[in-house]
Amino acid sequence: MVDVLYAKKIQCFADILARFIFIYTFFPSIWINYLYSFKFNGQNIDSVRYFFKSKKGEVDLLQKKREKVIIVIIVLLVIAVVGAAFLILSPVSGWEQYAKSADYVVVDGYNDIIENGKEKGLDDDQIWTELVAYSEVIKYPKKELEKAMQKNRENYEELAKISGYSNLESYLKKEMSLTLEEFEENSEMFCKNKVVEKLVLYRIAYLEEISIDESEYIKYLNDIMELNGFTDESFEQAYGCSFREYAENNEIEDSYLLDILKEKLF
Repeated sequence: MVDVLYAKKIQCFADILARFIFIYTFFPSIWINYLYSFKFNGQNIDSVRYFFKSKKGEVDLLQKKREKVIIVIIVLLVIAVVGAAFLILSPVSGWEQYAKSADYVVVDGYNDIIENGKEKGLDDDQIWTELVAYSEVIKYPKKELEKAMQKNRENYEELAKISGYSNLESYLKKEMSLTLEEFEENSEMFCKNKVVEKLVLYRIAYLEEISIDESEYIKYLNDIMELNGFTDESFEQAYGCSFREYAENNEIEDSYLLDILKEKLF
């Protein structure tokens, strides 16, 4: 006959495991008060405490670590919940993600604009300019706009340094007759236009199911490097980064996607 106490301990272990899965799956506050007890043959039993007791009912060495085990479990659950909440509540990021809804830009009638442009004899670049101009901006993704403005400022700071100025403000005043505040206003307008163009590009690409083939894109980058006399190694030695990283930082991938879009639609 199976030892009754052993059977109880097996049930305790299964009970703890099942409740841990419940707590890990659902919000902890719903289940936390349910963690510690279950019924065995109609008798209320403390699962965790009972599992760590010996046959004689004496607390063994494992029970001394019971509190630590429970604390670790609770901490892990809190981390899991906070992580899930962060993923759920964090702003959407990535151009492909922005493109999946009309929350950022509306491009209704883009096919008509393309056809009208063709009838007028406009070239691809002119048609694209009209497409962007006639698109309706709902909102700018804050993260991307701030990133674009920061990069634009860094570019001008580097230009000021190369030109022999100690800071951007001096460069702007001497070379462009602008205050720093005026520069920031102009930069925001410039970056908004760039952000809109990318929103339109990725939104239309999403609607037309146009995407970049990774192997073809890599070949495209390699062709550019070879055309300019570089290999991966020589480019990284010269510029301190891979050409793929350089392409990402200088919107080469966007230009490649735009070329695909134009080839299909224009």
